[in-house]
Amino acid sequence: LYAARNKERKISRIAPDGAQTVIASDVGCNDLVALEDGIYFTDPLKPAVWYLPHGGEPTVVASGDNVDARSFPGKPNGIAVTPDKRFLVVVDATGRATVLLRPSTAGRTEHRCGWRDDGQRRFAAGRNLAWGSSV
Repeated sequence: LYAARNKERKISRIAPDGAQTVIASDVGCNDLVALEDGIYFTDPLKPAVWYLPHGGEPTVVASGDNVDARSFPGKPNGIAVTPDKRFLVVVDATGRATVLLRPSTAGRTEHRCGWRDDGQRRFAAGRNLAWGSSV
């Protein structure tokens, strides 16, 4: 079990006996998802998505600097993995932007698709999104 301790800017691992071990400090973490090779987590203040390999140091794998800024969430908040573990879904705190990232190799991601609700409901590339459809 992992805990995002946002106020303390830490991520902890909680053992079955309740013992807590800090595995990352001085990081903003709002939400996280644990995979076999490590943890991906969102930082709405940076704004960025980070990767923390087991036993390693956290690194930024997605931000407005390396992902199309038109589609990257301004405040990445929620993060989830698809059931087949092929994609990470990152949503904005305002609910107005979503980005799909594909973990390629440990600690790296590929930007796959972004969507921002700018009042016209379209993908960042300009393609329209039909009302009621989903990403």
